[in-house]
Amino acid sequence: MKALFKWLGGAVVVLLVLGVAAALILPMVINPNDYKGEITQVVRDQTGMTLEIKGNIDWSVFPWVGLSLQDLVIDDPQQKPLGTLKHVSVKVKLMPLLSKQLDISTVELDGLTLNMVVDKNGQPNWLPQPKTAGTSAPVPPNVPEDGHGNGSTPLLANLNVAGIAITDISVNYQNIPARQEIAITNAQLQTGAITFGKPFTLTSSFMVNNRQPAMKAEISLNGTVTPDPEQASYTIDNLKLSVTPAVKSDAETLVVDGRIAAKGSDVNGKVSVAPLDLAAFMQQMNLPLPKLAGGDKVLRKVSLGTAFKMDKNSVTMNDLFAIVDSNELKGTFAVTDLKTQAITFNLKGNNVVVDPYMPVAETAAQASGSTTAPSTVPASAKAPSSSKTSTADDVIIPVDVIQTLNVHGKAELASLTVKDFRFDNPNLEIKASSGYAQLTSLNAGFYQGMIEAAAAVDVRGRLEKAPQISAKADVKSISIPALAKQLSDLEKVTGQANANLKILSHGLTQNQLTRGLNGTVDFNIADGALLGTNFNQMVCGVIAKVRKERSTKTDWPNQTSFQKLQGTVRITEGVAHNNDLTAALAQLNLKGDGSVDLVNQMMDYHVGLTITGDTADDEDSACRINEKYANITWPVLCKGKLGDSGLCGIDEQRLGQVLGKIAEQEIKGKLQKKLEDKLKDSLKGLFN
Repeated sequence: MKALFKWLGGAVVVLLVLGVAAALILPMVINPNDYKGEITQVVRDQTGMTLEIKGNIDWSVFPWVGLSLQDLVIDDPQQKPLGTLKHVSVKVKLMPLLSKQLDISTVELDGLTLNMVVDKNGQPNWLPQPKTAGTSAPVPPNVPEDGHGNGSTPLLANLNVAGIAITDISVNYQNIPARQEIAITNAQLQTGAITFGKPFTLTSSFMVNNRQPAMKAEISLNGTVTPDPEQASYTIDNLKLSVTPAVKSDAETLVVDGRIAAKGSDVNGKVSVAPLDLAAFMQQMNLPLPKLAGGDKVLRKVSLGTAFKMDKNSVTMNDLFAIVDSNELKGTFAVTDLKTQAITFNLKGNNVVVDPYMPVAETAAQASGSTTAPSTVPASAKAPSSSKTSTADDVIIPVDVIQTLNVHGKAELASLTVKDFRFDNPNLEIKASSGYAQLTSLNAGFYQGMIEAAAAVDVRGRLEKAPQISAKADVKSISIPALAKQLSDLEKVTGQANANLKILSHGLTQNQLTRGLNGTVDFNIADGALLGTNFNQMVCGVIAKVRKERSTKTDWPNQTSFQKLQGTVRITEGVAHNNDLTAALAQLNLKGDGSVDLVNQMMDYHVGLTITGDTADDEDSACRINEKYANITWPVLCKGKLGDSGLCGIDEQRLGQVLGKIAEQEIKGKLQKKLEDKLKDSLKGLFN
C-alpha cells in the first residue's frame, strides 16, 4: 500500500511538472501569428466580414490564460470599413477556474473606432451576413435565467477583475432612412477592482455630437457599483450624471445625483436634478424651446427630485418635489399599472401661476420669416398678437389625449392663477378614464368670495366626434369690481355676486361649443350699481318732457345704484334668455327681459323702470310727479353688439304706450275732479 501511495504521489508530481513545462514551452513552440489566416477565414465564414490582424497576437497559458491583440481592422459584409482597434488584452488565472472562480487581470481596450451605418434599405452593417442554405448557427447551451446550472449551484461562484480600462473609443452612427447622424468621441471608462458582493468605483465620459439638430455635449457618469449576482442584486451609490453643452463659455450643466438599487425586477432609489437654468441649457444644446407667454423670464430655475420604486408593472415616486422658477410642488406620483398607464398623484404647492408657461401662437410676421430687433420688454407685458391660422373653428378639444388618460389625482395649492383668474387655497380632484375626464371638485376662494365647481368632458363612443362638455358651479359673495379686472364685460357693474350655474354643450371647436351651449344660471347681486348709466336721470328727462319743463339738475352720478339685482338666465343653443330680471333701486324698481346671442355677440334686452315714490328727485321740480303716476313703467332698451358703447337708451317704441297711459290717467283725473265738484254742489243744495 505504501508503495502504491508513493507511486501515485510521484505521478502527480510528474504531471504538474509536465503541465508547467507545457505552459512555458507551448508559447515558445506555437506562434499564434501563424494562424492569422485561419482566424480571418473563420470570421469570414461565420459573419461575412473581413478581419485583418495587422499587429502581433500574444498569448500565455500559465499561470494566466491570456490573449493580446494589436492593430485590428474589420470590414462589414459589403467590404466597407466597419471598425479598427489598436489594442485589446485580457488574462484569466488558470488554477481558480477549477473551483469555478474567475480571476481576471485588468481588461484593456484602447483605440476602438466603429462606423455603424443603417443603409437605405434599413440593414445595419454591423450584423453578420445571413447564412447560406444548409448552415445553421450553433445552439447555445441551455442555461436557466437565474444563472444556475442545476438549479442550486451557480455556474460561476465568484468573479475577481483587477479592473477595466477602456480608452479612446469613437463611434460614428448613421441612419440613412431616419436622416440621423451621431458621433461619440473620446469615450473613456475606468473601474476599480471588481468582486462579487463588493463595491467598486466607475468613472466614464464621452463627447456626443448630433448632426440634426446640431448638438454637442460632454457627458460623464460616475458612481460606486456593488454587484451581487447570487442575490440578483446590483447597487449604484454616489451616482452622478452630468451633461455639459460644448459652448465657448458660461456653459449650463445638467447634474443628476442619486442612488439606484435593483434586485430581480424590483428597482428603487433616489434621484435629484440640481437647480438648472433650463432655458439657457436648451438653447446651448440647440434644443427647441417652446414659445411661452413668459418669454425669456421663465424656466430660469428648474430642479426636481424623488425617491422611487419600480417593479414589472408599476412606478411609485414619493417625496417628489418640483421647482419651476417661483412655482413649487411636492407630494406623490405613481403609475400603478404600466400596461394601462394608470396614474395617481397627490400634490401640494405654493402660489402657482400657470399663465407664463402657456404656449403663444406664432404671429404672421414670424410665420413669414421676417426678423426684427430683439425686444427688451418681457413677453408677458406685451399685447397679445393674433395668430395667423388660429380661428374659432380650430379644434380645441384634444380627443386623442382624453381617450388615453387614466388618472386620479388631488392637489392643494396656496393659490392658482390661470388665464389671469386667481383661486385662493384651491383644493381640486380630477379623474379620467376610458374617454371620460372629470374635475370632480374645485373648492377655492375666488375674488373675496368662494367657488365650488365641477366639470367633465365625455368623448366616449359616438361622442368622439362631438364631445360633451358639462359644468356646474356655486359662487358666493364674489366681488364684481375685483373680478372685473380680469373680466372686462363686468367693468360696468359693482356689488357682490352670488350665482348657481349648470351648463352643457357639445362640439370640437369654440364655435361649435358656443352654438351647442345649454343650461341655466341663477344669480343675484347685492349692494351694487350699474356704472355709466343713470336710470333716474333717464326717467327724469321723460317726466320733464311730459311736464314741458326743463330739468335743472346737472350733477347726476354716472351710475345707477341698487340694493339687489337678481334673475334667472336660460341658455338654449348659444342664446341666453332672461324674463325675470328684477332690481330694487334707490327710487325705482327695475324689471328686465330679453336675450343675449352669444354666437353672434348681440344683445336685445328690455328694461322697465317703475317710480317707487311720489318724486323721482326732490331737488328737481321738473322731475316731480303725482302719486297717481308712480306705477307707470318707463321703458329702456339695450340693443346692439356686445362691447359697443351707448347700448342702452329710451325705448321709443314702448315710450308711446307709456305716454298714452299717462294721458289717459290725466283725462281720468280731470273727469274725476269735475264729478267731485258737481257732487259737492249737489250736496250743498240739499242742505241749504
